[in-house]
Amino acid sequence: MEAVVDYLVAMAPYAFGILPFAVMWRFFRKKTFKEKGIVTTTEHEIVSVLFIMFMAALVSQTIIPDLSGFSLENIEIHTERLTLVPFKEIKIAFSLGGSFFLVNFIGNLIMFLPIAFFVGLLYNKPSFLKCVLITMAFSVFVELCQLPQDRGTDIDDVILNTLGGVIGYALCFIIGKIFPEFAKRCKVSRSDK
Repeated sequence: MEAVVDYLVAMAPYAFGILPFAVMWRFFRKKTFKEKGIVTTTEHEIVSVLFIMFMAALVSQTIIPDLSGFSLENIEIHTERLTLVPFKEIKIAFSLGGSFFLVNFIGNLIMFLPIAFFVGLLYNKPSFLKCVLITMAFSVFVELCQLPQDRGTDIDDVILNTLGGVIGYALCFIIGKIFPEFAKRCKVSRSDK
């Protein structure tokens, strides 16, 4: 549990640091929507800002490298930390249990879950496939960004992150069924409808 709290504490400055920029961007985006005849709601804007905050927090823990000792001359691809054998790291996480399991298995499921959730909530007619593919594509992007860093690059992370996207889409679907008016207000619409 301590590892989870450490991650949340490390993510917070990035999430809240981007908040003023996210609010300004959404303000200008809303004006652009209005010019194009697109109606947005307070719910859509709040959820959009939360999505931006989440993405900043996620990037802070997955892509932004540890810059201590960073030098352009020392950039190299760390193939020794590249695992392309499916389920190898998942089996290790299960066998070790404890905080290692929590961070590597549960963490990888939960960390990318909000991507599919937010995409499903914000966009009109989000398909299951679109939400899951967006989650998987971002996961692959993150893993490729980690290759030149001294971090692990792992096919199991992509599998777990994508499964997190499936769960995120399911949660979005459930929210849409339980609170249909809220889900509808999170989307944009044309003013000519």
